[in-house]
Amino acid sequence: MKTFMLASLMILAMNTAVFAETDLYTNAVSAYHQGNFVRAIQLLEKYVQQKPNANAYYFLGYAHYKTKNYLESVKYFREAYMIDPKVSPVPSGR
Repeated sequence: MKTFMLASLMILAMNTAVFAETDLYTNAVSAYHQGNFVRAIQLLEKYVQQKPNANAYYFLGYAHYKTKNYLESVKYFREAYMIDPKVSPVPSGR
């Protein structure tokens, strides 16, 4: 019984972490689309520390570009392309 409870708690903790990461990314992209680029940068920087992701780096690059932080913008675009050379915020097929 203890093993089952421990396993259940571990699964719950893992799911909670996954949802927290997803919420962080979703909130960051939402902030970006609302024009709150500073908030998007804050959230995306947290997100990529937890889960390096080409799309997140790409959005970071654009958010920095929108705030006229061009050197940071280039840095994050490079990170995105190092992970995935075909990265694009628009899904392919559009």
